[in-house]
Amino acid sequence: MQKPKPLTCGNIKVRAMAGPKAGQWRWRAEWYLPANKGKMSTQSLGWLTKDQAMKAGSAIAVNGPRKEKPV
Repeated sequence: MQKPKPLTCGNIKVRAMAGPKAGQWRWRAEWYLPANKGKMSTQSLGWLTKDQAMKAGSAIAVNGPRKEKPV
């Protein structure tokens, strides 16, 4: 299975970092904000299907990144 191309959700880029494992890939969201002085911010999304990764990226674009660390 070939690695999926990066997905775009507003100003959030979601890319597969590892996998596949049971039809899922390990995804990471990346974005740049002026408040970060041009530095990239990231958030691990975990092992998801492509559709789940798109939904997770869209949620970050709408609601902002989560504050707690993933389990």
